[in-house]
Amino acid sequence: MKDFASNFRKKIILLLVGASLISFIPMFLGVNVFVKTASDELVNSWYENEKINIQQGNILSSVTKLQRSISTSALIKAVKVTDQLGREMVYFGNKEIDIKGESSKVQVNGNGIAYFRPNFYEYIYSFSTDNVKVYILTGSLLSLYLLIGILFYLICLLTFFGFFVRRETVTEEKIKSEVEINRIALNLKMSEKINVLATQVSHDIRSPTETLKMILEDIDTIPESKLTVIMHSLQRINDIASDLLFKNKIYTKELSLSSEALSDILSLLVVEKAPLIKAVNNVILDNRNILSRQVQVKVNKAEFFRSLSNILNNSIEALSKKGGTIYLQTGIVDQKVVLEIGDDGHGIPPEILKLLGEKGISYGKEDKASESGSGLGIYHAKKTVESFNGEFTIESVVGKGTVIKITLPIFSVESSVSQDNEADFYEYVYIDNDKILQLVWERKASLKNIRLLILKSTSDFDKHLKNISKDKTRIYLDSDLGEGRMRGEEFAAILHEKGYKHLYIATSYDATMFSNLPWLNHSGKKTPF
Repeated sequence: MKDFASNFRKKIILLLVGASLISFIPMFLGVNVFVKTASDELVNSWYENEKINIQQGNILSSVTKLQRSISTSALIKAVKVTDQLGREMVYFGNKEIDIKGESSKVQVNGNGIAYFRPNFYEYIYSFSTDNVKVYILTGSLLSLYLLIGILFYLICLLTFFGFFVRRETVTEEKIKSEVEINRIALNLKMSEKINVLATQVSHDIRSPTETLKMILEDIDTIPESKLTVIMHSLQRINDIASDLLFKNKIYTKELSLSSEALSDILSLLVVEKAPLIKAVNNVILDNRNILSRQVQVKVNKAEFFRSLSNILNNSIEALSKKGGTIYLQTGIVDQKVVLEIGDDGHGIPPEILKLLGEKGISYGKEDKASESGSGLGIYHAKKTVESFNGEFTIESVVGKGTVIKITLPIFSVESSVSQDNEADFYEYVYIDNDKILQLVWERKASLKNIRLLILKSTSDFDKHLKNISKDKTRIYLDSDLGEGRMRGEEFAAILHEKGYKHLYIATSYDATMFSNLPWLNHSGKKTPF
C-alpha cells in the first residue's frame, strides 16, 4: 500500500510537470506573435501617415511624432536616425538600440521597411532614404506580465509538490532537530565545566592571598613602602580571582536572601579596606552613626558585600591624588535603613552622573581593562540593591564630592535579651584544618582579648558544648575540612537543627554554592574581628 501511494505521487508530479511544459510553449509563441503583429501595424500605420513628408525629405519632422508614442504606447521603446555613414543624428527613447543584427533583417512589405530581432520580445524596424537611416525599437511590457504569471504558476506547482513530499522531509527535519539539541546540550555541558573550573581556580587563588594579607597586616618589620606594594599586589590578584568567578557564573536561580545585621557587614567592610586606605596618603575613613547589631536587613550577604566593596574602592580612588575624607553613615527613615557612602573628591559632571549605573559607563578610571574601569562595579551594585527591593541613588557636585545612598527595608530587629552568662562562653568558634589560618585567627583574637575556640575537626565540638552558646557564640567553619571528613556546611546543618543561631561558612568558594542554606552566612576567609 505504501509503494502504491509513493508511485501515485510520482505519477501526479510527472503529469503536472509535463502539463506545465506543454502549456508554456504555446504561451510563449502566442505572446511572440502578438508582439510582432502589433509592432507591424504600429510602424506601418505611422509610415503610411508620414509617407509624403518622408518622400519630401521632412524625415526629422515625421520621426519627432514618434517621440510622443514612447510615453503613450507600450510598444515604442526608442527611435534613432543616422546618416548613411552610420553617424547618429537624432535619438530619443528609454533604451539603447543595438543594430548589430541588422544583417539578418526581413522585409515587412513592399514599402521598404524591414525588421530584425535583437532578442526574443523586441523588434527593430528600419528603412532608408537618400540621406538618412531610421531605426524604430518596439517591444511589450506583456513579457513582464508573462514572467510574473510563470513565477506564480511555479510557486503554486512547488507548493503542490511540497504537499506531497512533506512526509519524506519530516524525518530529515527530525534528525536536524536532534542534532541541534545535542549541540546545545554539548555547549551547556562545556559551559558547566568552564564554570566549575573558574570556581575552583578562584577558590585556589583567593585562599592563599587572603591568608598572606592577614599575616602581613600584623608584621611591623616590613617597610611601609614595600608593604604597600605587597598589599596592592595581593589585592589585585584577589580582584582577578573575583572577576574570573563573577564573569563565569551560571545563575540557575535567583540569589538566596537571608537576614543580616547591617552593622556586621559594615564592620567587615571597614576591616577589609583599612590596609588599602592606610596605603593612600591623607585619606581618612570616618565611621559615623553606625547602627546597633539589632537592625537586620534581608540581603544576599556575599553580593551585598561585593557591591559595597566596589563603591568604597571608587571613593578611595577618587581621593588617591589629593587626599580627603570618606564617610560611612547609617540612619532610619520611614521604617527603612539608609546607608550613605560619601567622599569629598573631585565629583562627577552632570552629563556623566545621569548615565552612571548603566552597564559599561564609568568615570575617572585609569584601568579600563579591569572591572573598576569597565562600568561593571556601579552597574552590579545598583542591580544588586534593587534585587533586595532597595533603592540606589548617586548624588555628586563637581569639586565637592560624591554620595551614594542605599535604602533598604528593615527586615527585623534582633532581640538582645539572653539568660546566659557571657563570661562562661566563647565569643567565637573557628573550625579549620589549616594550621596557618589557625595561627592567624589565634593571633588576632589575642590582640583584641577575644575568647576564641579553635578546632581542627568537627569531632572535637561536643567536648566544649558547655562553653558554646546557641544564642551568642559565632561559629565559623571552613567548607573543606580534609579528605574523608564531613564538610563544613554539612556539620553546620546539624548545628542549625540543634538551634545554633550564628553559623558562618569561612571559605573562598562563592556564596551561591550555599544558596540552598539561607541560614548559613558566607564570610570568606577574613577574620571577623
